[in-house]
Formats: sequence, structure tokens, C-alpha cells
Amino acid sequence: MPLFFADFEDGNFTLLFVTPEAVATNETLQNRVKKLVEKKQLSLVCIDEVHCLSTWGKSFRRSYRQLGTLQSMVPANVPWLLLSATITPKIRDDILSVLSLKPEFIYASPDRPNIFLHFSNASVVSQTLNWLIDELLAKKERTSKTLVYGKTINTCTKIFLALHCALSLDVQKMKLISQFYADDEEEDKMILLNKFKSPSSSVRVLVTTKAFGMGIQIDDVINVIHWGPSSDVLSYWQEVGRCGRGCKPGNAYLYSAPRSALACNTSEDMRNMVKELKKGNKCFRTLILNSFVLPTQLVYAKPPCNKKKTLRRVHMCSVQLLFNLQG
Repeated sequence: MPLFFADFEDGNFTLLFVTPEAVATNETLQNRVKKLVEKKQLSLVCIDEVHCLSTWGKSFRRSYRQLGTLQSMVPANVPWLLLSATITPKIRDDILSVLSLKPEFIYASPDRPNIFLHFSNASVVSQTLNWLIDELLAKKERTSKTLVYGKTINTCTKIFLALHCALSLDVQKMKLISQFYADDEEEDKMILLNKFKSPSSSVRVLVTTKAFGMGIQIDDVINVIHWGPSSDVLSYWQEVGRCGRGCKPGNAYLYSAPRSALACNTSEDMRNMVKELKKGNKCFRTLILNSFVLPTQLVYAKPPCNKKKTLRRVHMCSVQLLFNLQG
């Protein structure tokens, strides 16, 4: 690290990427930051995915909540840049409290208009996901890449077995469906991820928990399926964003089995959203967007929803959005 910092201080590098853990515990790094400040070489502090300070900092990555210690090292004239694509008012206020900052806000809509949203109640896997089974049987290796999220490994295993057993023996042998879990061996996970990333991958459907999350990018995922609600709306919207990369069309399916919205470890905002969707009189997309900090200058058109799945075009501030409305 000393040699690296020497190059950094000499101007051979202009960006230094560090983890929250390094900022909180590495004295060498802290001393080097102070030295950069003394030499007036520090021009910006940027925290990407800043919502993690609130969502992760209270549990398994507590160092996120120690990022406020940078305040004692960084002079007031050095600007901070906090970035997040998905942030709720509650999380925003928590972040500002921890960092003791009063920033200027630049808001953009977290909407993903290229992703069509679908909601329905679920029955058994083989019946509810018969459209996916039909595509696997018909298209095989040309099946649209699909992520299927389950809340637990047990749920995911049942989904995997139901899909696998619904295929013919010759298609089963092609191993078009696989599973991805946090407890898998790191080497096995990397092999599977690299395989799934390939456009010509034989793996077309990946059944997973939230282990397939932030930091993983597969450019050609078309469908994201949630078998039951995510832990909260923020997590759900981030997981939905695994499809439709690069503004390509994508589909997000949320299936709610009886009582699944009341499952443990499901936040109040997620339970309330599923309850409203079950009533069938509110727009899926609007329910999601209302959970986030939205640009106050934008006025969102709210076309009426009905029990038939319809596709409507809505013009908002010269930006044409596609709303897939389903009651």
C-alpha cells in the first residue's frame, strides 16, 4: 500500500477506490487521507450506492455507518458526492444523520420504463410458470434469460425441482436451469456466473435468493420473476433492475401466493404494496415509485387501472414512458 500511495500522491492516479471497512479500520489509509488533505490534493469524497449505509450498515457491514469519521479528516471545502439509484425518504434522512451533512439534492426518477410489470396470485409452480416451461421446451438454449427469486433456499429448491420435473427427459439433460446461493463455494459461484454471463450460455434460467444482487451485472437478462415478495420495496426494485439493462425491454413478474405477503422478514411497505395489488385498483408502477424520493418538479400522470392488462403511453415532461397496468 505505501508504494501505491506514493504513486497516487505523485499524480499517477486520480481516483482511489476504497471499502468502508478500510476507511473505518485501516490506520495507514486514514493517515494517507490526512496527508492528502494537508497537501490540498483531495478534491472530492464520493460514496456510491450510499443507501447501503442504512440498509447494510445496521447488520452485516457495520463499517458503512462509520463513514462519518471521514468528516473529521476532510475539510469543509472538499465536496461530497452521494449517489444512489434507489433511496427512500427514511433512508435518506438516516444517511444525512450519520454523515452530518446538509447537501443539495439532485433528484431523478428511479423509474425503469423499459421494464413491464406483472402481478398475479400464484398457485403451484408448474401451473403459474407454465409460460416459462413452454418456452424452455420450445426454444431450449434460445429461451430468454430469466432470474427467479425465492426468499429462502428451501423455496428456491422447490421452484427448481418443479421446473426441472416439468421438462421432458431430453430437455432435462441440457441443464437449462441452475441454482445460485450465497453459501455455495466461491469458485463454483464464479464458474456459474461467468457461464451465465455468456450470451450463448446453456443456462437460461437461474433460481436464486437475494445472493444474486448488487454488483452482479448480466446484460441480456429479459425476465425477473419473484416467487413471493422481497424483503422490502427497495430490494424488490433493485432486483427487478437485473433485467432490461441498457434500456432493453424487460419483464418483471411478481407472484404472490396466499399469505406470502405476511411472511416474516417482509417490511411494512412491501406488505402494503402487495395488499394494494391484490385489490386490483391501483397502478403497480405508481405504488413502487411512491416509495422513493421523487423529483418534486415532476407531475406523474396516473391513468386509471382496471382488471385487464393494458399497455398505455403516458407523456411526462417530454419523456415518453410505457406503463404496463394490471389489476
